[in-house]
Amino acid sequence: MNLVYLRLAAYVVSFLVGLIPAAFAGYVQFDSETLVLTLKLQGILTAAATGYGGSLGILSLWGKK
Repeated sequence: MNLVYLRLAAYVVSFLVGLIPAAFAGYVQFDSETLVLTLKLQGILTAAATGYGGSLGILSLWGKK
């Protein structure tokens, strides 16, 4: 597998991993009966900040050479 595809997958997954702290803080809720995912603004911002931090880590590891 090419490193570019691995980097792209890591960028996408970093945002999803960012939803984990937001879920523990109560900003992300899922209702299994109606299959509705509710995101509060704070949850989106938490996921974006965590994803951005993960993206910077990936960039520093595999960035410019």
